[in-house]
Amino acid sequence: MQAPDLCPLCGTAARHLFHPHGRTQRPRARCGNCGSLERHRLAWAYLLLETDLFHGGRKRMLHFAPERIVREHLEGHPRIDYLSGDLDPLKATAAMDITDIPHPPSSFDVIYCSHVLEHVPDDRRAMSEMLRVLRPGGWALLDAPMRDGETYEDPSITDPDERKRHFGQRDHVRWYGRGDFAERIRCVGFEVDVDDFARRVLGDRLAARLGIWPGRKVHLCRKPANGQPPPALPEELRPSRACGYDWTSLKPPPLGGWTPSRTVSAIVTIPPGSHRETRLTLAGLSEQTYPRGLTQVVVVDERGGCGGLPEQADLGLDIERVRATGSAAGAAGAAAADGEILVFLNAQVVPDPRYLEAHGRWHHLVADAVTIGTLRHADPEGLSTEDLRTAARSGALTGLLGKRERWPIDEVSELMRPPEQLVRERGEAAGAMARGTVALRAETLPPAGGGLADAPGQNAELGHRPFGSVLFVPERKAIAWHTDAVAIGEATAALQRSTALAEEVRAWPPPEPVSPPGAIRAAAYRAKLESLRTVARRSPAAARSIESFLAFLRRGGGAP
Repeated sequence: MQAPDLCPLCGTAARHLFHPHGRTQRPRARCGNCGSLERHRLAWAYLLLETDLFHGGRKRMLHFAPERIVREHLEGHPRIDYLSGDLDPLKATAAMDITDIPHPPSSFDVIYCSHVLEHVPDDRRAMSEMLRVLRPGGWALLDAPMRDGETYEDPSITDPDERKRHFGQRDHVRWYGRGDFAERIRCVGFEVDVDDFARRVLGDRLAARLGIWPGRKVHLCRKPANGQPPPALPEELRPSRACGYDWTSLKPPPLGGWTPSRTVSAIVTIPPGSHRETRLTLAGLSEQTYPRGLTQVVVVDERGGCGGLPEQADLGLDIERVRATGSAAGAAGAAAADGEILVFLNAQVVPDPRYLEAHGRWHHLVADAVTIGTLRHADPEGLSTEDLRTAARSGALTGLLGKRERWPIDEVSELMRPPEQLVRERGEAAGAMARGTVALRAETLPPAGGGLADAPGQNAELGHRPFGSVLFVPERKAIAWHTDAVAIGEATAALQRSTALAEEVRAWPPPEPVSPPGAIRAAAYRAKLESLRTVARRSPAAARSIESFLAFLRRGGGAP
């Protein structure tokens, strides 16, 4: 039996609750009880489940052009000091021009502005004003009508009928594009997370019950905690062909189907006691599909001397040897590198033959990308450099090391699923970079924030740089295998812990059906799930268990 429709704003549950609405008669758009539209229900569900608006300390909130049904839930809430503004004082708490907000800097913790900016000729000034009156670390939920592609506007179109023909409504001055809406907001200094919340949290089935279009995304815009806008790259280094810093809009050439022209420096950092594994790393680098004449290897030895390593003639590599220790190792390697593209990997990592090519193809396409490779774990016991090189030449390296894998789950790929996470979430990018292998253009280092720390800290430091400065790109074909026995042992322990966590998840009692009160309880369960996710996502058994429980929440109740 099909579950009834459910409005998260008014709590009404009934069949055929949502009706067509709008100029194009969007199906299931308007709630038959409270009149809420899809965007209102999406924003309300997001505020309930993903933000701290209704818990923690009291917050001061500014709401532009307030929608009646949303305002009724916010105004008078015990944890919210609520103020609404509109050009028409009869429609809000106060008369207010969004391009000239009559409040001092850092006046508000939260701003909600939905379907307002498309009416404002100088939308960048409006965005700048919202940024100004937010406190450092405060956030805004911004939304507007959007269509595919780039924003379309023409200030010369002033006739209401022509505006309707061009922009969809007589009082609209532009059509925002899904490809660049977030970037327009970033340009004034906001940090923007583009969250596929409806699919990520609700799932298609529950989203349909709530009258929410699953493809609609949420734009959470945060003022930097230090109050300063994130640094940006010089204009000539910005990825002009990337829409809104979304790597999925770029199309790199296929492996084996292009001709590299940029030089690459592979920076290999050797921790103390890892010289044996370094021989395997260098053997893997010697059998790359990337042109050898464009490849340099920089070996940074933390112990000193680089003793016990093969000579250049043995592998046919151009090897630069550097002595550095601790946090200076990564920076020393970058300083000694001559390549236009820098690839960072630990001495205990063996690269696939297409590793450099997979990274390099993106850095021929855009100037400020940071590519994140795939990292697996394999036991090197008994593996010689000659065995490895022979397997690489014959295309059998994946089979050879695949049989030796002790942790077959690629945790970097787990962190990068779905792909939008690297566009949306700073923490996911940092986590993926700290666990993976990375590459970037040499000229992006100074504008991105300075030198590098030692691996893996160098990767985590890059991952926490502002999203406005680099384009994060997951490259799953840049495969490498970690051969450190200690790491493999830790991975095994993590798998055992994940199994225990999976059993804990299965034992939880079912929540109430999803409704305004039930949504809060569902949020509590989600918080618990998120606390397990870092470890449990590394095990197929635990991941399946968590997905089963999330599906149970999405159904709104019943047996999992």
